[in-house]
Amino acid sequence: MSEIKTLLDSEQLQQTVEELAKQLLKAVGSCESLALVGIQRKGRALA
Repeated sequence: MSEIKTLLDSEQLQQTVEELAKQLLKAVGSCESLALVGIQRKGRALA
């Protein structure tokens, strides 16, 4: 059985998400017409 390995703790994950959001806003310029869409894999129902 494989071991569980923690890549980021909760604080590191929060910092990473905040940094990505800052970079995205800088690249796009405005969030007025921005939409983020996530697709869950592994056979999840969409409707």
